[in-house]
Amino acid sequence: MINNQCIIKKFILTLMLLCLSVPAMAGYTVVPMQFTLHAKPGETITRTMNVENMGNTPISLEISTKDFIKALHGEERQVEPGTVQRGCAPWIRFSPKKLNLAPHGIQTINFSMTIPMDGKGTYWGNILVAQISKPTLSKTIQQGKTSFQIFAMQDMLIRVLETVPGTEDKKGTITDISVKKPQSGGQPTIGVIFKNQGNCLLKCSGYIDVMDDNGQKVKTVPLESGHAPFTVYPGGQRQVYGHIGGDLPPGDYLLLTVIDYGGEDLVAGELEMEIQ
Repeated sequence: MINNQCIIKKFILTLMLLCLSVPAMAGYTVVPMQFTLHAKPGETITRTMNVENMGNTPISLEISTKDFIKALHGEERQVEPGTVQRGCAPWIRFSPKKLNLAPHGIQTINFSMTIPMDGKGTYWGNILVAQISKPTLSKTIQQGKTSFQIFAMQDMLIRVLETVPGTEDKKGTITDISVKKPQSGGQPTIGVIFKNQGNCLLKCSGYIDVMDDNGQKVKTVPLESGHAPFTVYPGGQRQVYGHIGGDLPPGDYLLLTVIDYGGEDLVAGELEMEIQ
């Protein structure tokens, strides 16, 4: 009996690993995947998106809305409409709410959004297109005498960003700079936390000037390892990193961090670092 249980567990584990290692083929596509809107207070704006069934079997889809929250490292968590203070999901109306697509069929989804009279700055939300029909066969894997069929259920999120023109208030500050020392050898990693204190979405870029104890610049390190811009939502914080790289001789250094968030001024912060 014990041996049989072990075999079952191994079989389940193998099947799970296969499912995780095989990318699911897209059963359907939605175009476009993002709407960047600039509507005035009281204005109703309308848009359309097309959904296409890429497979050979019919599928059924359901459309709904979600607000979302961005975490410190950029992770996104979906929440119910009305949960987020600046979420626009409750404003969105769409038609149809459910649709059935024949193989290779295309259908249009219409949606509208009315901006409140007191709207200012940036608001955001997602339109969720979710498959509610039976899972779609993605791939068949042959392993010895055993074959596995991989089925995929597909959800797609369409981003909606609305900025009320002429009401943007861009503010930001660096709230923390920290040094993460390597476990063995190598150079440290610098972590920088930037907070959006304004009311609109900020696209930021930044760098760290490494200064020696004589005030001379030794090197400039890009934040996000050169990947810019990074975005920060109103009221949110984002942690980005600069990797020193190369070899710094032992000594005392000053890390001058500068971030350009699109406002009138740059923001800066500094931290002393010792290399032993």
